[in-house]
Amino acid sequence: MKKIGLVGGTGPESTLMYYKELNTRIDQLTGGKAMPDLAIESVDFRKAWAYVSNGEKDNLADYLSEKVSCLKSTGCEVISLTAGTMHLVINEIEKKTGVSLVSIPKAVADEASSKGYTKVGLLGTIFTMEQDYMKKDLIDAGIEVCPPKRRQRTCRQAHLRRTRAGHRQRGNTQRVPGSHLQNEERAGHPGSDPRLHRASPPPQ
Repeated sequence: MKKIGLVGGTGPESTLMYYKELNTRIDQLTGGKAMPDLAIESVDFRKAWAYVSNGEKDNLADYLSEKVSCLKSTGCEVISLTAGTMHLVINEIEKKTGVSLVSIPKAVADEASSKGYTKVGLLGTIFTMEQDYMKKDLIDAGIEVCPPKRRQRTCRQAHLRRTRAGHRQRGNTQRVPGSHLQNEERAGHPGSDPRLHRASPPPQ
């Protein structure tokens, strides 16, 4: 079995989800005979998010590439980022490290295509909703992508900021600031239009 590497911490709660699911599903698939050899490189969420927010793509790519290279050096053969927003620089990371990463956008597009979806909604951070990195694979597969309208996107981002601030103020250890939006970034979200469907990525 190939060793798996995860670039986690963006946010930490999604990293826990990947860790749990990979162990659980591989245990089930092997009939309880094996669980994955898995390594995690956890980033400083605040540092990575500052790079994203300030448009510092080169710094973000360098930072995440360091983490991918560390995983590669430990023998990981299958490596993935655990956050949709960090796919903003996936091409740059692959060029810097020579590693072909497992792509959340590609997995979502493949799953949507396999289910015959032709139109999906998209929720996530403002960067995910407005930039092309999460949409491109879906569009290339002939699937229409429908993010919220501009005013709704702005309101949503403000809500995410308030939510993160609220977690910090409460000192909530059960839910990590910023991590709740990872699940939404991984899939199209159904809206009032009955033609909109959710497309979740297959197990990675």
